Amino acid sequence: MKHPRESYIPKSSDPTCNMSNPLTYDEKNCRLSTWSAMITLFNRGIVRSIGVSNYNATHLQEIIDAKMLLPSINQVAFNPYNYRTGRADLLKFCQKNNIQLVAYSPIGALDAHHFPVTHEGKVTGMYPTLLQDPLIISLARTYKRTEAQVLLRWIHQQGVASNPRSMNETHMKENLDILSNPFTISDDDMIRIANLAQDTCEVDPSWYECVGDGNLP
Repeated sequence: MKHPRESYIPKSSDPTCNMSNPLTYDEKNCRLSTWSAMITLFNRGIVRSIGVSNYNATHLQEIIDAKMLLPSINQVAFNPYNYRTGRADLLKFCQKNNIQLVAYSPIGALDAHHFPVTHEGKVTGMYPTLLQDPLIISLARTYKRTEAQVLLRWIHQQGVASNPRSMNETHMKENLDILSNPFTISDDDMIRIANLAQDTCEVDPSWYECVGDGNLP
């Protein structure tokens, strides 16, 4: 699994090459050269499959333009709160190019900050986590499932694999239950979930997708 590096801006305190030229970093060349090395491992049979993580459509298009073997998967943060700020388009791109999208943080990053609710330019509160979102709670009651199961099923019905993080055995069994004891979220409810409030770079400009050549607005 290859992760992209964030952009690097040389500082005056950085070491220099040959004591004259400042240390520089070319994101695109680094990504492609590293990916080429991973393809070599695959071709030699050292690994059975290779993929990437946190790649946007621009990063993937670089591989296509270079006529290299495409990754089998692209693992990204994928949940209703970031769906319309890049994920919906990325999903279409991956499906078009036969790249399996894998969701991490599928029920939201529970250890991350909540993003603020603003009114007339002032912060009036904080958005809930996905598990506390009123719509998700309501749908969990409608479908007689847990809030996490509703979120995971919403992802699964779009053809996206998920990698929920849990150390709780009960939660692990509940997560698997959406496959062994499946249910179907209606088309209308799928849209309602997709239309939940969206996280953006205005909320957290330090997020990895908001620096360098990320793809969030």
